[in-house]
Amino acid sequence: MSTRHQQQTETTAPTFPVPATFATDTNQYRMHPSRETYAAIAAADQQRAVPSLHVVAGTSRGNLIGRRRDQTLDPQVNRLSHTDGRIRDSSGFAVFSDGELGAMHVTAHRMLDSGQIELGHRLLGARLKGRHGTGSDWVHIQWHMAVFELSLGHWQAAWRRFRQQILPSVINSDDALTDAPALLWRLQLKADRQLCLPWEAVRARSLSAIDQQHSPFVRVHNLLALAGAKDLDSLDMWIRNQTSRNASSVEALVARIARALRAYVSGKYHEAAVEFSAALPHVFELGGSRAQNDLFTELRDSARRRAKAEYDPTLQLQAA
Repeated sequence: MSTRHQQQTETTAPTFPVPATFATDTNQYRMHPSRETYAAIAAADQQRAVPSLHVVAGTSRGNLIGRRRDQTLDPQVNRLSHTDGRIRDSSGFAVFSDGELGAMHVTAHRMLDSGQIELGHRLLGARLKGRHGTGSDWVHIQWHMAVFELSLGHWQAAWRRFRQQILPSVINSDDALTDAPALLWRLQLKADRQLCLPWEAVRARSLSAIDQQHSPFVRVHNLLALAGAKDLDSLDMWIRNQTSRNASSVEALVARIARALRAYVSGKYHEAAVEFSAALPHVFELGGSRAQNDLFTELRDSARRRAKAEYDPTLQLQAA
């Protein structure tokens, strides 16, 4: 997983048709046990605390190690590196790499960082074929596979993966606190029309976790869930409570993203684009991988397209 978004280049994301028979039934999915959840913790004093593994309810399973911001990869080198015994993506964020799932995770990041989407889809797909699993690492590998699928235009495959591999963890655990809302937003942004996605289940899980001691990265994804479900009352309450405090710079960043999401789902696309643009240079402070944080660029780009469409009706079909 990763963090710093080194370059923000605006691209127009393609949209893909969704079958008219689209439906969601959460009762058909099996129960999966819960154990872990994802998070990343920001450190003070010009250091970034990078978890080598995931965290359990905000408590690290592995040791956090600090890294000064000037100890980064050459920005022209788009590959994983080994530093301090950790494997890092192109943004310098440590990715989990233990065991067979860890090997898959490293492969997924290597392919994403080098732009080899088709090869990544083929390699990861072959390793996942016929396998079953549970837990946060398993959910995150499924998220990576869905990102490959969406990048190649396989919307229905990514949607099926969400239902079968991620939604059960949403219903029964905190294993998908970040991956579920992130993938639902990507599915929504890549679709060519309004959909009835299972936001309510994701919203309910996030509401149960939003007051717990989680990292800024997890809190942002809780807010993504509220915004995706269009739960404006809960989103407004969170924003009011946050602005009443003396917030740190990272907390202020989370609040800015919350305002951007609030503007986006309220149809104030120009305002959303401005807020997302202001937040993007700093999203690495939240934690998470470059691949994960690309979602905020997609949201910014979508807000810009929609804002343009408001002034030019001929662009409305392109605003996804």
